[in-house]
Amino acid sequence: MPIPHFPPCNKNMTHKIKLRQATASDMESVHQLIVALGYPDISKEKFHEGFNAVINHADSTVFLATDGSEKPLGLMTLSKRPQLRLAGMILCIDELAVLNEARGSGIGSALLDKAKAFAGEIQAVRIELHTNRMRESYRRQFYLKNGFIEANSALMRIDLG
Repeated sequence: MPIPHFPPCNKNMTHKIKLRQATASDMESVHQLIVALGYPDISKEKFHEGFNAVINHADSTVFLATDGSEKPLGLMTLSKRPQLRLAGMILCIDELAVLNEARGSGIGSALLDKAKAFAGEIQAVRIELHTNRMRESYRRQFYLKNGFIEANSALMRIDLG
């Protein structure tokens, strides 16, 4: 199966941003961004456990988008795994968040470009993400505008926690 080409998003950015991999010292900044994504009820203790598990997991990566003064503006969590039905690697965008005041400036698109580049590095055959149709990003077709297509599928889950 040929490796797909993931074109860049080509957004004009009004912020000068830097994308870098998150480290343990970014825990509080990442927590603030997860709250901005709409998850304010995670206890700090549980979040810290989860954050450490993610940044230390071999198949997960967290990227931060920061401004020139290292202020966090956005984040993206990626996970990768081989998949039988695709006969190759799949890259999942598990979280993508941009602060409200930074939305519309190209940060989300820059993070998606980073995911596309990372997918090329690991020779992924697909990038996937799950989103809620009630989210602003879905309603304004952010992902469609950045090259994603909506799959005809249903997300099924059992919450255990």
